[in-house]
Amino acid sequence: SEVPGLAASGSEVPGPAAFGSEVPGPAGGQGVPGFLPGGVLGLAGGAWFAFGPPGGTFGGMPGVPWLALALIAAALLFGAAALLIGRVSGCPAFALEAGRPADRLLPVVCVGLAAAFFGCGYGLWRRPVPGPDDLAHLAPLRHVRVQARVLTAPVRGDGQSWRCEVAPVRVLFPRWRPGGGRAVVSWRPAGAGSASGTAEPPGVGDRILVTGSLRALSPPTNPGQPDAAASAARRGVFARLAAREVRVEAPSQSLWQPLRAAADLRERAVAIVGRGLPAADAALAGSLLFGAGAVPVGEGTRDRFSDLGLAHLLAASGMQVTLLVGLGAGLCRAAGLGPVSRLVAGGCLAAGYAAMCGFAPSVLRSAWMSGAALAAEAVGRPTTGLRVLWLSALVLLLVDPALVRDLGFQFSFLATWGLLTTARRWERRLRRLCGIGPPGAAERDGGLLGLGALARGAAFGVSHRWSHMVVGGLICAAVTPLAAMVWCLPLQLAHFGQLSLWSLPANLFAALLVVWLTQGGFALAALGLAWEPVAGAAPWVVGVPIAALQAGVGMLHEMPGAAIRVHPPPPW
Repeated sequence: SEVPGLAASGSEVPGPAAFGSEVPGPAGGQGVPGFLPGGVLGLAGGAWFAFGPPGGTFGGMPGVPWLALALIAAALLFGAAALLIGRVSGCPAFALEAGRPADRLLPVVCVGLAAAFFGCGYGLWRRPVPGPDDLAHLAPLRHVRVQARVLTAPVRGDGQSWRCEVAPVRVLFPRWRPGGGRAVVSWRPAGAGSASGTAEPPGVGDRILVTGSLRALSPPTNPGQPDAAASAARRGVFARLAAREVRVEAPSQSLWQPLRAAADLRERAVAIVGRGLPAADAALAGSLLFGAGAVPVGEGTRDRFSDLGLAHLLAASGMQVTLLVGLGAGLCRAAGLGPVSRLVAGGCLAAGYAAMCGFAPSVLRSAWMSGAALAAEAVGRPTTGLRVLWLSALVLLLVDPALVRDLGFQFSFLATWGLLTTARRWERRLRRLCGIGPPGAAERDGGLLGLGALARGAAFGVSHRWSHMVVGGLICAAVTPLAAMVWCLPLQLAHFGQLSLWSLPANLFAALLVVWLTQGGFALAALGLAWEPVAGAAPWVVGVPIAALQAGVGMLHEMPGAAIRVHPPPPW
């Protein structure tokens, strides 16, 4: 990776102290200021309770007691998290100054409590509620006609239906009234069993006329099912329009052109990488490049990946952003441009890719981290991965506190934390146990490899350094998914109530293919956009690894223990 301080192995660049005193990090570099994780965890705890049960109530109490509940719960949560993280990471990463552990932890807890108070009040203020003109107040209606503005690019869900989010402008039937809020619109295109429809979906910013039925979003009836209504409510969506007809009345205005251009570019790229492939393989290829939120996959594919712990592959995240930003920074460096030019190029690539992915939380987290690392290099203050991670979480929660309840944000943060802390510690210990030392260190014999193994390697023309590189690569490939799994497993059990005995082999198998697919897919899409005949290579560049990935995931999914169900805890 060309991104300073965010190498793929999780290495960090020691930087000067930014604020307050710091403590050594897990790799001997600089750690993070104690108040930074304290403030982020406190803010997250307060926002978590602010975006709790619908209506801002808890046990029949009004929304104001949420403040006291948030303070108590955030204090307990942060105290336990501080002790756990300090124990696992092997360093007092929450220290503000030297002294006894209680003296170091007390100021951080105070910062966390203050941040929890602010986070709960800020979350209650930012929490969406249906306005007086929201369509949810009219539901249910069997016949309604609404003028609306398209806010998100339409995506094809299961079956043949399209869906997108719109901002109602006015209601024309059953009686005229101004529209407000947001709503989800779903419809079937012409020729797919609908009475009337549009062959081509509208674009972002288009003003459309929707005719159909209206109902309010409701929570799931079966325990354990994902609560799509609660997730939509955190985005300000409280109603759903089942359209029988969708007609474009006016094209998008200039304000919406960048978002529409990003959506159109994504659709063209997905069509290029999926040319000549079966529908399921083409959808999986697009999802690996741009995320399942922008390019949904079939229900069977989604279930197989989720059961084996591979659902994170269907959400665009750090690997794709790091590849694009690193490519832009590398080209600027090769052209002799300075760090400011690398910052601009990397920032534009990250912002454009985030827009193409529909601003998914995992992509936003990675884009903020990449941009912060490039900005630190531009101003001459190299930073660490942990500090950038905490700063990115702080900025994203301040911009949208509802992200604390988003599964993509939770999994992305925990997985990145595991890669920056636990994976590095395990890799160093395994390298020391195997006698190969840290990457780039002088080679030494002994360990589990033994002199005999090195001698046999040399006899076949393999040098000691080459054998060290192979073993080191295998160690890195093993600890990377394992460290992320360890940190994400409690969250997976809490939300989905399942685990898999084949999750680690599945991740190791999929890692190599996904890297090939990501690099080859982006290269094919870029060349195909410039010269369309290049798209004819998609069955070889993309189709072969996709078929191998589908076959491997399908085989592991049929093994005993592929999906072990456990009872999840009660809803939080």
